[in-house]
Amino acid sequence: MASIGHLATGALIGAVYARSTGSRPLPAMAAFAALAAAPDLDLLAIPLNSTGTPLEHRVMTHALPFAAVVSLVVALAMGKPHHRLLLGVLSFLAMASHGVLDAFTRHGLGPALWWPITDARYPFSWQPIRGAESFEGYFSGQAFPTVLDEAIMFLPVVAVTALILTRRSRP
Repeated sequence: MASIGHLATGALIGAVYARSTGSRPLPAMAAFAALAAAPDLDLLAIPLNSTGTPLEHRVMTHALPFAAVVSLVVALAMGKPHHRLLLGVLSFLAMASHGVLDAFTRHGLGPALWWPITDARYPFSWQPIRGAESFEGYFSGQAFPTVLDEAIMFLPVVAVTALILTRRSRP
């Protein structure tokens, strides 16, 4: 789980959207950060004994086809007609970034990036993101080194976001 990474990546994508459309940055950044973190809502299904089902953690909600469907719905439901394509593409990038970042995380089986085409899990061989062993573990006192490591790792993403927000537009 790369929680800081998910939020930072979504905020960066939101800053790009705001900059491209003239939208207010904070709502756009919050919306895209929520989209980037949303795949972990599958954690709510764990008490339902979701193991072996599409609701299992890192299966359906972490899949690229799922990200495509959600981004299409977002673009059609939320976008102004002249911003729908950009909103759809950036929504897809935000949602898809979640599964990709999880594939770089050391804990777990890796995401099922191509579900429902295949149930195969895709942990990348290079996994620089430490991540927590569980959702609860991410908020324990023992997780501080993991959280600090992730915050440092995603500092460049935060810096690029700040540059996008502070750069003056050309007249």
